[in-house]
Amino acid sequence: MTRLAAILLVCAGFLFASCGGSEPQAPESAAPAQAQPAAEDLLEPPPPPIPSGTLAFGNVTARGAPIDAVMLYQEHWIRIDPLGLPAVVEVDREGDFFVLNLKPGRYYLNSLRSGGQWYNLTYDTEEELSAAARAVLRDAVAYLGSYKIFDLQRALPGGGGFTVQNTGIPTQHQILERVADDIGDEGWAYKIRLHLDGLP
Repeated sequence: MTRLAAILLVCAGFLFASCGGSEPQAPESAAPAQAQPAAEDLLEPPPPPIPSGTLAFGNVTARGAPIDAVMLYQEHWIRIDPLGLPAVVEVDREGDFFVLNLKPGRYYLNSLRSGGQWYNLTYDTEEELSAAARAVLRDAVAYLGSYKIFDLQRALPGGGGFTVQNTGIPTQHQILERVADDIGDEGWAYKIRLHLDGLP
């Protein structure tokens, strides 16, 4: 063996010893992947149960005379249905009113209360009254109208009178967004949303 070959052999042995003679180590495994959500967790939750019963709603305002209640009459209730009694409904600061589970029928605005005084709306003919009535169907969301009140007049010793204009402002959308918050029930909120989705 030549001197050069011997030196190379000694160097090779030294390098092998310094490496411990072990085979190359595999790199450390990567961190485990985060658990993926189950397929059912990716689905939207089911909608809440839709409540039965009717929601009737509307809006009524008068300049300079806050209104705190309205009285709804069922058309022809005196002659046809003695049990279809009037419904007294509170009005909030925006003029919105609503009533749950009103008996199905056709209803019209008959009276309103402002400052503790009741004011009555008179209809000159049956045709005029019938044109003012709005249908309330079973298990439905029924819009009774948006009214502007004019000429509140006290009439002693009884109630006063007023004139009314059905303006359609605020809209159903605007009223129902607020009404849903006032009711505070997921089922009714969902039923209201279905009604709004069906509007033009």
